[in-house]
Amino acid sequence: MKDFTLHPEALELKKLGFNEPCFGYFNKSKKLNYDFCGTYPFDNCPVNLRAPTYAQAFRFFREKYGLFVEIKCCNTKIINGTFEIEISRLNDKMYGHYGYETYEEAELECLKKLIEIVKNK
Repeated sequence: MKDFTLHPEALELKKLGFNEPCFGYFNKSKKLNYDFCGTYPFDNCPVNLRAPTYAQAFRFFREKYGLFVEIKCCNTKIINGTFEIEISRLNDKMYGHYGYETYEEAELECLKKLIEIVKNK
């Protein structure tokens, strides 16, 4: 489902300290399942890799690391437009890139860049 992060990013989020309840998780074969996963020690979750939504992931970076995200359309044709991502900290633009064909592609690339920024901090 488009609302949930992919397995590699969910794994990186876990390494960075993400430990929020989620409505999805990845099983041992990396398949996304929809069921509530509570907080540590995973009281309602059969495995320990939660699948956060993009909104949860972006909120995590905003609250824990002070990183803000903006995804916007750079073209008047939204259906086939070019999307842009911008990452900032306290109105200080840290990263910007455009050329994504879909909003979902921009979301994924933005999440990857957030992970990279924090890991290289």
